[in-house]
Amino acid sequence: TLKEAERLVRAALDQLAFDAPWAMGDALRVLGDIHLAAGDLAEAEADYRAAHAAGWDPQPGLALLQLEQGHAEAAFSALERSLIGTSWPTLQRRGLILATLAKVAARTDRLERAREVIAELETQPQRWPMASIRALTAEAKAELFIREDRLAEAVAELQVACSRWNEIGSAINAADARLSLADLLIRLDDHTGAELELGTVLAVARKVDSPRLLWRCEELQALLAGATKKAAQ
Repeated sequence: TLKEAERLVRAALDQLAFDAPWAMGDALRVLGDIHLAAGDLAEAEADYRAAHAAGWDPQPGLALLQLEQGHAEAAFSALERSLIGTSWPTLQRRGLILATLAKVAARTDRLERAREVIAELETQPQRWPMASIRALTAEAKAELFIREDRLAEAVAELQVACSRWNEIGSAINAADARLSLADLLIRLDDHTGAELELGTVLAVARKVDSPRLLWRCEELQALLAGATKKAAQ
């Protein structure tokens, strides 16, 4: 569960203070990711700020937090600034930052920038072979296709993202992709497909004890119920 993960990271922080203080910033970043997954936005922001104060780049988690808070423009600017950095934490996570940037660029209607970053990621597959980066790239392509009203293609990309996240056992990220997929399926009047996706998300939310996933799932279930009722009239 997320609470168990939080306890493990806090225990690691106590140990790192003695054994590897240089890595504390990364542990704080991970703690921020855990709080973000749970929906504890204030805690997540405090963690990311602490990671930055410790000399660590908190991206792309901080940008995802800003998206969650409705600050998409700030998220885009922060990711662009992060890419300028040459420190090891930034270079080590460059693929994740790029893929998240493409997603945020599409979300903020910077479609050309989104295409540019996606092309950089897809034309260098040997440089970015990780399933996580491929999953995020698929999510970015889905965002771009949604803006271009290519919803069926967006559905396909989100299915790819779910598959990639499942490859590495990242249940929460897969659940987030499924939520986006369910939202699209509702818009396409595929109510059965949306119901299946939401059922899977609900099981994951309960397993990891994520209030954020539960809330988003309930919100889409209400939307689905309304769409189903309207279709039946």
